Amino acid sequence: MKKLQSKLAVLMLCLSLFVPVLASAHEVDTKGAAPDLQAALGELLGEHALLAVIAMQKGYDGAADFNNAAAALGKNTDDLSAAIASVYGSAAGEAFKPIWSSHIGYFVDYVKATAAKDEAGRQKAVAELDAYRMKQAEFFHNANPAYFETAALADGLNMHINHLLDAFNSYVNKDYTAAYKDTRTAYAPYVHDSQSTGLRHPGPVPCQIPCRNNVFAGN
Repeated sequence: MKKLQSKLAVLMLCLSLFVPVLASAHEVDTKGAAPDLQAALGELLGEHALLAVIAMQKGYDGAADFNNAAAALGKNTDDLSAAIASVYGSAAGEAFKPIWSSHIGYFVDYVKATAAKDEAGRQKAVAELDAYRMKQAEFFHNANPAYFETAALADGLNMHINHLLDAFNSYVNKDYTAAYKDTRTAYAPYVHDSQSTGLRHPGPVPCQIPCRNNVFAGN
């Protein structure tokens, strides 16, 4: 149980990278399994941001290796889902995957609409991304209501979405300096925080591990 509690604390920290205000400043601990897992999850989230940027650019360009980029992004989703399952159980991992995958699909819709100069399609994709962030935030809130606030998580996810859209739009506008800057903005918080300032503990875990059984029955 102690090992699982450490994993839960680490997952909370990594998810708090979406919402920096949730990570309070506590003593840094850079040794042990918990920081190692935190760093690994931070890397997965950073990898997601980079792969999403690459896939969107390649999709817009009609690049021959778009499917390879999409496959790499799908593998990243599998790894993130496994990380969720390692803390909240297999049912949670299975519930997380289609929600997380949906926002990737909405980014693809945005790319297609942009290539087709379909402004209505772009706005539809943005609206779907907005609905996604609420659903994703509710997922984490239901997993651990004592720690995750739906509104705060939704705001953090909105930042993530906007960072990726900014990077893509700069690329489409051939403002490559801005595109690289926006890509770095999308990527940097996850890896930087997970490897340095992110190695801070948020204090006692509020829900004492039965959160594994709070919502996701059967695990």
